[in-house]
Amino acid sequence: MASRPDPIPLTDDLQVVEWEASLGSHSAGRWTRAELASAMGAEPTTTWRSIPGRVTFPWPQAPTPSPSSARVVIKRFDRAQGWLGRRSPDPARAEYEALVALCGLGIPVPQPILHARSPRLGRSMVLMEEVPHRRSLRQAIAADADPVHRARAEALRLAELAARLHGAGWYHRDLYLQHLVEREGDGELVLLDLGRARWGRRPRARWFQKDLSALHLSGAEDYREALLGELLPEYFRLRGLSSAALPAWERAIRRRSARVLARHPRHVDTGTREGADRDPDGSPLG
Repeated sequence: MASRPDPIPLTDDLQVVEWEASLGSHSAGRWTRAELASAMGAEPTTTWRSIPGRVTFPWPQAPTPSPSSARVVIKRFDRAQGWLGRRSPDPARAEYEALVALCGLGIPVPQPILHARSPRLGRSMVLMEEVPHRRSLRQAIAADADPVHRARAEALRLAELAARLHGAGWYHRDLYLQHLVEREGDGELVLLDLGRARWGRRPRARWFQKDLSALHLSGAEDYREALLGELLPEYFRLRGLSSAALPAWERAIRRRSARVLARHPRHVDTGTREGADRDPDGSPLG
């Protein structure tokens, strides 16, 4: 990784793109280049996820003094140096563009604020509004007095959200229960971690099946089957798919779930927002 440059050269170096629809909110338009440079070069002490080359953290780091000065979420990436880094896609830009597109479709995701890139530092970041929530959907189901009943109820909401996403030609590619939260206030399910989300003019059924498999396998063993049993028929109904194809989809989903559950996750990070509260079977955190 390149050594961090002085703040003034970094300020001049930044390339920034703001989402026009957010310019009237309290989170956008207030960012000076100096503030962005500070976030780009910061070494955060509080992180929500940290794996090689990527860190997600709240900003500012200290608790905000009032609701009017809300925090934002920053996802920051370190890119390869030299020719390879210049030619490789920018993951922060990809997530920023996915958030903008999905917000435009009315899909519940965090509101994007801006994308910033520093060629000098070899870093990029996407800023988004924080979604107030207490825990992930997986944690909420596990904490329920009757997890199986709760999973069946949530399966209907998950089917509706997945049907909207897939019906628009988008697929998440990391659609684990850990990446869904219940927003405080209205209780709406919100999709997080859109870094790998993609749109296709003619998306393949297997990409949709991968999303549904992620929902299935990320559930705990005691309610996993109940969730899939409610989710898949409702998803087919909402998308207007032929019920004759349902058994083949279920087999494909189960095969993929079995393969993923049989291997260890690539990155194990006890510093995620879920901390040590993860399934004993090692279901991946995405």
